[in-house]
Amino acid sequence: MSTSLLLLPTLFISLVSSQSCPVLRQLLDDTSLSPVGPNNDICIIDRPNCCTKSTEERLLKKTKDIFDNRIFLVLNELLGKIDKDEKRKESMMIKFLTTLELDLELKKDLNDKFYAFAELRDELSEADLDNIQTGAAIGFLQSALGTKISGTCEDLLFFELQPLKKAQQKYIYSVLLMRRGYTLLKGLINTIQKPTMTEECYVGAVRGGMKFGGCNLCLKDSEGSQPCKMLCRNILSGCLKGHIEAREHLQRLTQDLVDLNGDVESYLTEVNNEISKLSSTINTKISTEQDFFSSCSDLKSSGSINSISYEFELGYERLDAMQSLDASWLCTYVFSGVSEVNCWNRSTVGEYRVNVYEFTVEGQAQNPEVPGSGPEIDLEEFNSQYESFTTSRNELSKGNTFTESSADSLLPSFYFLFSIITVTILDTLTFVSF
Repeated sequence: MSTSLLLLPTLFISLVSSQSCPVLRQLLDDTSLSPVGPNNDICIIDRPNCCTKSTEERLLKKTKDIFDNRIFLVLNELLGKIDKDEKRKESMMIKFLTTLELDLELKKDLNDKFYAFAELRDELSEADLDNIQTGAAIGFLQSALGTKISGTCEDLLFFELQPLKKAQQKYIYSVLLMRRGYTLLKGLINTIQKPTMTEECYVGAVRGGMKFGGCNLCLKDSEGSQPCKMLCRNILSGCLKGHIEAREHLQRLTQDLVDLNGDVESYLTEVNNEISKLSSTINTKISTEQDFFSSCSDLKSSGSINSISYEFELGYERLDAMQSLDASWLCTYVFSGVSEVNCWNRSTVGEYRVNVYEFTVEGQAQNPEVPGSGPEIDLEEFNSQYESFTTSRNELSKGNTFTESSADSLLPSFYFLFSIITVTILDTLTFVSF
């Protein structure tokens, strides 16, 4: 056999080496990577290529880093949007506290208990609630009128202050409840970020072409091409099977906060309206009641009063929560501009014809791309906390806040006392009759 014939395989591999693997070399930062003889380690390819088992293992490690990082980043983007409004609600809470007509030590104590409420701990007592009601009503009215209200005037306005007290209590309760909702949401996102994808998911992501893929990088005519977005969506959905319930909670809680933000704005409007009506009532009483005029004539307002206003536009919506774990959006985001016809479809360059399955339990039961159920996410604690949060929201929609739940706990002792009094009276009557 001639020497030239012996050199042919070497020349062929050298030629292929110059035309193959550039994307893999760049991706793995390895200029020494070169094709070997035809192999079936990853794909069935009948010519020399770079897709060996060792290459796949390196791609697998890189996939894990990128894949986990992607989920982390999109959830962090949602966290960033949430954080901006949480700071606004915190400033509303602090403004409420500073306006209270209470001494500094009581304000500090309430501040600690307000923060505890946001962190899912109920530490407010009946005495605290009484202080909040009276201190807020007088404090806000003084701020609106721009003058001090004496104890005598406060007593003379006792009944007129009640609607304002109720409106303010709903307002601050909705603010605190929204801050509690943010604590729940951040806890849920942290829970979602903890588990890593299953090994079978990473392998499926590499072989199916997620982000950079394996097989498509081994074919000369598909080097540098992206996987089909529909293929990507099925693979990513399959990898996130364990996140289905978490995403539903994420969307639901986000919508709860959007709705609650509307409630906060509505209750603040109610507070401003009550202050306006109270100001008008004060002017009328000054004009028509001599006793009130003698004690409170300096409360007369001449013109517009100082109302409270805040920025209520949110930087997020339910869609942001959905997209943070939405396979379709993630794949479009990563593979924008990819043709659905001229892309790697797991066997060749062409159209991906498998159905795209919805990100639901039923839909993912039919998804063929990634076996298994995905990472498990423990939502037991969240479910319990969310149930409590939902109960509080439902009570607020009925106009019930802190005091109603506290007052309810007093009912048994009241009826017990009433029964004792009743029995005592009856016993006395019986004794007298003899």
